[in-house]
Amino acid sequence: MAMSEPLCKNMMTLTTLRISRRQKKLLKGKYKDGGYESRQVIDIEISRIVTEYRAQILEDANGKRYTAPFPEGISRPVQYGINVKVHSVYMSRYQLVP
Repeated sequence: MAMSEPLCKNMMTLTTLRISRRQKKLLKGKYKDGGYESRQVIDIEISRIVTEYRAQILEDANGKRYTAPFPEGISRPVQYGINVKVHSVYMSRYQLVP
């Protein structure tokens, strides 16, 4: 049987696993609590954030077009943000993930 409780908001969850007398087929007798053995699973959650920039285009009577400027660094129709680049380098270099 498992019981979960959050320890800190979005930080860690503690799940207590209890021995089931049916599964372990414990011998009859008295037992005292011997504490716990701990194991942790550390994971990260990566979410996708898409920001679309739409530059307004105005056209004068002669057909000349004027386009609003995009922010600095936004130069392609689709590109990766700085956080994707940073995490890619970190995971490939420092965590030895191929």
